[in-house]
Amino acid sequence: MNDMTENKKILVVDDQEINRIILKNILARDSLEIIEAEDGVKALEQLAVHGEAIAVLLLDIVMSPIDGYEVMKKMTSAGLIGKIPVVVITADETPECQSRVCAMGAAEIIHKPFSPAAVRAAVDWILRGGRRGGS
Repeated sequence: MNDMTENKKILVVDDQEINRIILKNILARDSLEIIEAEDGVKALEQLAVHGEAIAVLLLDIVMSPIDGYEVMKKMTSAGLIGKIPVVVITADETPECQSRVCAMGAAEIIHKPFSPAAVRAAVDWILRGGRRGGS
């Protein structure tokens, strides 16, 4: 087992089940526990249960009833945005989206359709201690 990923929890939040399955498969390792949430409400519930035990949050932006922006706002209010790195996964490639999520403290942004290599690299970088955004 790799010490860098040993017993780390990754929260994957996307309203599309296929995206959660793909991300879970990309990150599947014996040493990672993947937790899933299908929307912002469930994401906030998982954050309340697991808190700072979550090593990385992979967060879709466009969801309802609570979108990824609102999840990040609530994480900021709870003091979690600098403690749990957020990797935004979105189809929105506009400069406005990128500026907004970076200003809100995202550690990384990955555009859909995402490549397995990009997802693995972002998560591994964060697990090794690399952080931007809210940290």
